[in-house]
Amino acid sequence: MFWKIKIVLAVILLISIFMPLGSCERKQIPKNEQTQTSPQQERSPTAPQSTNMERSSIEYLVPIKFLELSEPSTWLFLVTFVWPLPFLAIKGFLLKSKWKRRIGNLLEFLLSGFSAYVIYSFVFTLFYEPMTWGYIATLAMSLYLMVHLAEVLIPYLAYNRKMER
Repeated sequence: MFWKIKIVLAVILLISIFMPLGSCERKQIPKNEQTQTSPQQERSPTAPQSTNMERSSIEYLVPIKFLELSEPSTWLFLVTFVWPLPFLAIKGFLLKSKWKRRIGNLLEFLLSGFSAYVIYSFVFTLFYEPMTWGYIATLAMSLYLMVHLAEVLIPYLAYNRKMER
């Protein structure tokens, strides 16, 4: 059951790479050249007033836009969304022994905790206003972490209760 939930959450994270996680509105005020006016024009009520036209542009936080192959530092942001699916495939098919599973569980815990932190920090602490997919991605990674903890801890707690009896 945990396996299927993790796959669904990993697919949601993969989809959120292409969706806007946040938006930021930037206003640009161009400087108009002031023309010289005569004192009569300044006093007349019909003289045109110089207006500053504000241009606003909206910038979206889309993770795939930040990927630049020449800069490895941009890969980190993308990897936080992509790693769960390949990791689940590797964990399911290759990690069969007890110690390999334990190491895989520890590595999955560390990766999911770090990814939840990175996604949260990018979506909520930058100058972007979070959008729907920002909330969805943060929630999906947080749920992935909680499901993983439940998957690991429930059998351990059940074993300890059995030993106490």
